[in-house]
Amino acid sequence: MENVLYEFNFNYFNLLWLLIPFILGVVCVFNRKLVSGGKGIPRIISIIFSVVGVAVFILGIGIMSSYMHDYNTYKELLETNQVEVVEGEVEKFHAQPKEGHDTEHFEINGVYFEYSNFIVSNGYNKPKCYGGVISGNGQKLRIQYVQEESDGETYNTILYIEQPE
Repeated sequence: MENVLYEFNFNYFNLLWLLIPFILGVVCVFNRKLVSGGKGIPRIISIIFSVVGVAVFILGIGIMSSYMHDYNTYKELLETNQVEVVEGEVEKFHAQPKEGHDTEHFEINGVYFEYSNFIVSNGYNKPKCYGGVISGNGQKLRIQYVQEESDGETYNTILYIEQPE
């Protein structure tokens, strides 16, 4: 019997960052008096903020459509067992500091994994300092992942983590 530590799922939290500027932009557009006092420079700032909020939302829709496409692709690959699998002990573990400014990364049998909770992505991205399940060198894991290439770099996205007993 194996202990499942992580199973790929849709992260709704990644959608929330899109809604914040949109909601603030809508509030500024439809209720300028509430936000800016209604006259002078504050009104101009309110209008600029509204435009920026709506622009960020529109840009975010494009980003989220890509995110959703990747999610659906990964889900199908996982469900049809078209993923890579590596099993062994965690080696060369480097924890992400709580302040960020770095990534967490490790290897298992020469397969390199890197992630950060500060990067919006599908797959596992929860570092140890925020309660992540990968604790350090010597931990025995079985990982299902997909391998991708972007800009000449190869990335391994973790979709499933088990701890063999």
